Amino acid sequence: KEEVYQKNYPDFDTAYRELFQYIEAFYNRKRIHSALGNRTPLAIEQAYLDQVVI
Repeated sequence: KEEVYQKNYPDFDTAYRELFQYIEAFYNRKRIHSALGNRTPLAIEQAYLDQVVI
């Protein structure tokens, strides 16, 4: 809702690219989520990877 309802996309490919950019650049990296203990999805993923021995 934060991204989609604020813009009109001329075609599917443009919408796909812009939504991908929004999710990867902002939503997963900067936006905190209360369901994740007020951390970003990226922080959760990094904490998991720090615990896993490869």
